[in-house]
Amino acid sequence: MKNLIIITCIFLGISTGTLQAQENEVFETNKDIIRLYPQYFITTTFYAGYERILSSRHSLELDAGITSGTLQQEKHEGYMAELKWRIFFNSLMDFMSSNRQRGYMSTFINYQALTTSDSRPEPLEDKADYHIYAGGVTFGVQIFALANLNIDLYIGGGVQYSTSTNANQIYEPVLNFLEPAYNGPYPKAGFSVGLGL
Repeated sequence: MKNLIIITCIFLGISTGTLQAQENEVFETNKDIIRLYPQYFITTTFYAGYERILSSRHSLELDAGITSGTLQQEKHEGYMAELKWRIFFNSLMDFMSSNRQRGYMSTFINYQALTTSDSRPEPLEDKADYHIYAGGVTFGVQIFALANLNIDLYIGGGVQYSTSTNANQIYEPVLNFLEPAYNGPYPKAGFSVGLGL
């Protein structure tokens, strides 16, 4: 019986060390990650980012996007940028940690410049320029599907402030958080696909 206990303890010790080494190997080899956010294609936006793993607990990500297209008979053109600071939950007792996935909390700040205009052929275009500022917190999980493939799922929210330079705009509260003129709290959720370099 003593031999069985000793062998089990040795096996558990070796297994734990191997799992920790695999976790460190996955995270150490993916210090730079290029990300693509497919859900933004719906809004005619190409949105991508670069994440730099600073340590086992922190990373910094810079995202940028370009919008150009027509949504519901309205032309949208502009750009956006977002900065994220992530804090990872890495220890064995932390939330959603394993050798192939890790949970995190992230703070973000976002800026978007957007021009909207009526796409219908009319003599007078209804045109508006928006400057949108936002910030908030998200919680998520990064899953390392293959050696270099990274899937990031997140949910959270923030606060948005929007200004417009449209002289013809009638100023009334906008209640739909998907509208560029919206001011107030809004939800944030999505996913990205990343490739470790």
